[in-house]
Amino acid sequence: MIQGKQFYIKSGFRFVILSLVFFLTQCKSIKLGQTTSDTLEELPAKEKTYPYTSVNSSLLQARVYKLANGLTVYLSDNKDAPRIQAFIAVRAGSKNDPATATGVAHYLEHMMFKGTSRIGTRNYRQEKIVLDEIEQLFESYRTEKDTARRKQIYHQIDSLSGIAATYVIPNEYKTIGNMMGASLVNAYTSLEQTVYTGEIPTTQLERWAMVETERFREMVPRTFHTELEAVFEEKNRSESDNARQMFQELMGAIYPGHPYGQQTTIGTTEHLKNPSITEIKNFFATYYVPNNMALCLSGDLNLDSTIQVIDKYFGKLQPKPLPETKLATLPLINQPIIKEIKGPFTEDLLLGFRFPGVKTREALVLKMINKILYNGRVGLFDQNLRRGKAVLHAYAFDFPLTEYSLHVIGGSPRKGQKLEEVKDLFLEQIELIKQGKFEDWLIPAIANNTAIEQMKAYETNKSRVNAFVNAFISGQELADYIKQMEDFGNITKQEVMAVANKYYGQNYAVIYKLKGETPLIQEVEKTAITALNFDREAQSDFFKEVIALPTTTVKPIFLDYKKEITALSVNEQLPLYYRQNKDNGLFSLHLIWDNTNDPLLSLSLFLDADKDVTRQFKQDLYKLGCSISIGQFNSAWFTLSLSGLDVNFEKALALFENYLQHFQVNKVDLAGSIADLLKERENTKTNRIFLEYGITKYIQYGSKNPFNNELSAEELKKITSQKMETIRKNRLGYKHRLEYFGPRPAPEVAALLEQYHKTSGTLKLLPTLNRYSAQALKEPKVYFVDVKSMQAEIYFLSRPISYDKQRAPAIMLYNQYFGEGMNSVFWQELREKKGLAYATSSTYGIADFKDQNDYIYSYMGTQPDKLPEALAAMQNLLNKDMPYNKTDFNSAKENIINNIASQRITRESILYKYMDAIRLGLDYDIRQDIYEKMNSLKPEDIQQFHQQYVKGQNPILIVIGSKKAIDFKVLQKYGKIVELTLNDIYGF
Repeated sequence: MIQGKQFYIKSGFRFVILSLVFFLTQCKSIKLGQTTSDTLEELPAKEKTYPYTSVNSSLLQARVYKLANGLTVYLSDNKDAPRIQAFIAVRAGSKNDPATATGVAHYLEHMMFKGTSRIGTRNYRQEKIVLDEIEQLFESYRTEKDTARRKQIYHQIDSLSGIAATYVIPNEYKTIGNMMGASLVNAYTSLEQTVYTGEIPTTQLERWAMVETERFREMVPRTFHTELEAVFEEKNRSESDNARQMFQELMGAIYPGHPYGQQTTIGTTEHLKNPSITEIKNFFATYYVPNNMALCLSGDLNLDSTIQVIDKYFGKLQPKPLPETKLATLPLINQPIIKEIKGPFTEDLLLGFRFPGVKTREALVLKMINKILYNGRVGLFDQNLRRGKAVLHAYAFDFPLTEYSLHVIGGSPRKGQKLEEVKDLFLEQIELIKQGKFEDWLIPAIANNTAIEQMKAYETNKSRVNAFVNAFISGQELADYIKQMEDFGNITKQEVMAVANKYYGQNYAVIYKLKGETPLIQEVEKTAITALNFDREAQSDFFKEVIALPTTTVKPIFLDYKKEITALSVNEQLPLYYRQNKDNGLFSLHLIWDNTNDPLLSLSLFLDADKDVTRQFKQDLYKLGCSISIGQFNSAWFTLSLSGLDVNFEKALALFENYLQHFQVNKVDLAGSIADLLKERENTKTNRIFLEYGITKYIQYGSKNPFNNELSAEELKKITSQKMETIRKNRLGYKHRLEYFGPRPAPEVAALLEQYHKTSGTLKLLPTLNRYSAQALKEPKVYFVDVKSMQAEIYFLSRPISYDKQRAPAIMLYNQYFGEGMNSVFWQELREKKGLAYATSSTYGIADFKDQNDYIYSYMGTQPDKLPEALAAMQNLLNKDMPYNKTDFNSAKENIINNIASQRITRESILYKYMDAIRLGLDYDIRQDIYEKMNSLKPEDIQQFHQQYVKGQNPILIVIGSKKAIDFKVLQKYGKIVELTLNDIYGF
């Protein structure tokens, strides 16, 4: 269900993003009927007591309850904000799918947002008659082989779906959530679990419990065939994802004859084309029972009253016996398994070794081995391969599962290097571990840095509830799960060597991704669908009951930057913005160069110019529990950051400043870094995230723009070691600012910075920031980029709109109501009613700087054969008067009000928010304006907003897809077609 767009943050190196989505399948399901309202009964009345197990670790404090019906409840109190992160985990995923109906667990996840006999319907008794008939037709369709007869059956399904839709209140579940101020409402399915996510204000706990109990009481598969189209789209997207294909091949090789490796979470094309509502209902009835579920809550909780509320509602769910699952014991792998796949993009490889399950000591040692190989800083891959210029990329991760774990190693070759050579280099590093040929300090340093990472992570509610989910799914007691993390620090070098010698040999699988034509993949074809018509004004009786529940209000707290942040000066020239960390012993220090996009300065920050010096520097920092990071944001400011244990702040600062002030360049290392940068540029040309960002900037600013503000290959090759050394040494002579967040008192921090952060003379101004001139975009045009894909990515881009802070309240309400999320007009019209897309949205995006422009971005990913309908439907929404629905409009307002009231910006985020405000010319928290004006906004205000900035603006159309699959006659209707090459967009 997870969907949405990723946004690009530019860095000196454009790293290829390898998105590995983990899934698979199998197991027999028991044929049971659909659970209905008669199962929602009270358990026998007893004197209610709530025994619990306490976990009081230095990492995490929590209680674990087990209700009488078998429901596991994890609670952790965190007073950071009056909000609760609430996940509901079901211990069933794609490995539990029936072999004859793969994808059932994932499809059920989609259906869980459609409501019940009480949520999302105007008349369930009449609706059910039609839904039962649709279910039987799908069963007939599933087994029918005759093409003509199948079309006839689907036509009947389509017609009956239109009748069923007249009873539907679309997305009422999400409407209720909006009213409560819920956010991050989504779900995901993996191999062994399905997890439903969300966050609510603390004051809405009882409403949440009431709604979620009803949701998990029964599942009604309404609007099934339009949602099926969304799953088809998701499947087709996955078939264009080489990284996903590589991982599926690896899983298949490592887990032969096992559901981990033989079926994917999304299901086979054949099964998707022949879906079974009956199988989905059986899956729900079998696995969605309280004794197979866990509630995972962290936030501002009164633990005693919270468990009472949970028991009051969730305690009514009835337990059932779970089916026994017997999976095959896998044979040993005795020789390498080698597979190849082809695709149009970069060459890569994946290497995998099978390990025992997550609860074993070996799986814990695997985590240590993985970090010895790769931790992003001082692992063998980091030091010997990446920094040593032996490969272009190298990474590794452990993938723990209940029955078997997996160690995944991946990478990509340098120019002229063979994939087999990369694989051999990986195996050589593993051999070093087997022989104990790594530094003795590395294991304790890894344990120390991992503890720091965990300390930082458990500041957040999300990390806490994810820990609860992981413990539950793996069948571990929470105390044992936490103890396993603590035992990580007790692993010895001898134990690492013993496990490495036992599990690493010729027992691996390797997947080579070669550059070439992708073999013909079976696409899920478009089916004939008639748009559904809903009554979006209707409200169910259940909706009214939920809203009638009494609740208290939360008063918002807005930031007063003058009180929250202390402004100091270092060496009388550098501004220092200070905020104290009162929660733990961690610090972060940022050096920030504002208002520059000089490509030479950017390059000097990111290139490793002397591998030996850099290796020693990073090792020394790592031993102190500290690290550095570098970033370039929106092509407008650079950051160099130092973070870690504050007890070592002075030592780390001394190392850091010495490295900056005595920087040296090695000619050979510089040449190697530049060669790798050029190779990486070519590799990332086809990366969709970069491509989408790049074409947008090309249209907004022309051929010279913030995205392709790069040195040419010729310019790069002319850079001398002396020039690079001068640039890096001189950067401390440019004006910059400092930010510190940590436990030390402000005067002590300022004194240490004056001692170590040396600047000579008057600081110079940075090279002027090129703001670029926005293009007017007056004439309608269609920009097309040819990329081999089974999807077409469609964007409508508005004309530039001058930034104005007065529009902030209207923008937030417009986005919430019209364009973003499951309850928006865009989602309802394009996905729910017409089944045109898996992901779609329309967002009014605010400028990063006050002198820049706002833009409206409207997006849809769809199959090329749906392009005519998709474009027409999107343009129709953007060009007609904005549809108005009272219930959804009010829920959008309530969501914003409740979210702002219960939101708390804390810790280091206060510094970030302040700098964001400064860039927009603000000296106060803009959320205050939004909150105070939200209640007074009326439908006509948002309709006028739409009329002024959206309707009739003839937006620019962008289409990214395979030229062979696109009908250019359709595109011509939307303006003059301009075909862009990858070289046009990237500028090289």
